[in-house]
Amino acid sequence: MKFVSILVVGCGNRGEVYGSYALKHPDRARVVAIAEPRVHLRRKVKEIHKLTNDKYIFSDWRDVIELDERVADCAIIALQDKFHKEATINFIKKGYHILLEKPMATLLEDCFQLTSAIRSHPSQINAVCHVLRYLAPCTKMKQLIDSGFIGNVVNISHTEPVGFYHFAHSFVRGNWNNESKSSFSLLAKCCHDIDLIMYWMEGKKCTQVQSFGSLNHFKKSNAPENSADLCMKCPVESECCYSAKKIYLTSDPSRWPAKVVLNSEIQNIFDNESDMEDLFVNKSLAEKVELLKKCLSHDSTQYGRCVYKMADNDVCDNQTVNLQFDDGSAATMTMIAFTKDICTRKTKIYGTKGMLEWDDATLYNKVIYTNFLNNTSEIIDCQNERHFDAINENENIKLDGHGGSDYYLMDSFIEACIKNDKSLVLTDFEDSFKSHLIVFAAEYSRRHNQIINIDDFCKNNGINMV
Repeated sequence: MKFVSILVVGCGNRGEVYGSYALKHPDRARVVAIAEPRVHLRRKVKEIHKLTNDKYIFSDWRDVIELDERVADCAIIALQDKFHKEATINFIKKGYHILLEKPMATLLEDCFQLTSAIRSHPSQINAVCHVLRYLAPCTKMKQLIDSGFIGNVVNISHTEPVGFYHFAHSFVRGNWNNESKSSFSLLAKCCHDIDLIMYWMEGKKCTQVQSFGSLNHFKKSNAPENSADLCMKCPVESECCYSAKKIYLTSDPSRWPAKVVLNSEIQNIFDNESDMEDLFVNKSLAEKVELLKKCLSHDSTQYGRCVYKMADNDVCDNQTVNLQFDDGSAATMTMIAFTKDICTRKTKIYGTKGMLEWDDATLYNKVIYTNFLNNTSEIIDCQNERHFDAINENENIKLDGHGGSDYYLMDSFIEACIKNDKSLVLTDFEDSFKSHLIVFAAEYSRRHNQIINIDDFCKNNGINMV
């Protein structure tokens, strides 16, 4: 295989990011087809990847499945979470290699069905986008654990500081604000983090799970006095931390999170599709800012609404998960919305001979290793084996997310497809399902105020772990 041809299924933020790998390495990968219902995003991605044949531009992924032939070697599934299962199973059956955005699916039984489906197609490369496994400090800590440097791991303490405005954007106003429409916040946001713990604890079996959490702050009872439904029309907006004006109108409209608003709401302010098609091609920065203002002021706006008056918001803004392993070791994962730092994980791994510390906000690409034998500490500068230059001349290459791990994930997946070598992928469906199982068990624990035995949980849900 000289290069891997790619079908992008869902051209929103994550689909665009993963697809941009082909712009950086056209010798290794090329986007040859897309499936996206929003006309302005189809136009944008078509222009970016110079797709000239409209035969391979689809408004519905189901139209791709109806074709007799495969249109590409692999499919990047970056649809909304609730559509993952149906689309992925169909593309597996058609013989595509699969890169699936996390979470695998929004129901435990659907995750299991996906895992069972890929077991029936062992020749196909498959990966779930747990990009943090590819982050240099995370892989370095895994290497140090496996090497025995810190002895036996007894405890892991891990925190995911979501970020006050990130949570307001994605989990109050955004697509993940309601469990029935998407999924619970632990699954949507922190299946990454539970997966990291399972990665570091590899070889140990998680036997019990306990979780606590709630929707603590973003509810009507906490709305400021005299606040309006829309931030653009609110008399007390300047006093609100979560104002849509502050979050979106002070950021670059071509980047997250403002870009998401334009992608999602632009159809509200245009009368015809041709105007929407020109949105990203012919509009200046100033014009995009004006479009943002119109989106946030529109009566049907989703992202311009008061965070306290979102009628359908029901997901936890804080949650803690306790994990017990079969050798007596334990781990704790905390998700918290109310932080200055955004998704800069903080981890301490305690071993019998030493400990590891990682703070992505202050240490970034470094890990502190403490050796108990001589009671000394050193800072280890972590370098990924592959070099990635985050600064690209092409503005459409956006693989610097998650500390460059978006790039490392794609590079590994493409390499696996080229060499037909599954070992190059760090999280296939089987691995990902194991951590998804823990996430679902944790949410069950939170809702029912119970300590969950994992073997019993599997048995009660008809799950046969291989």
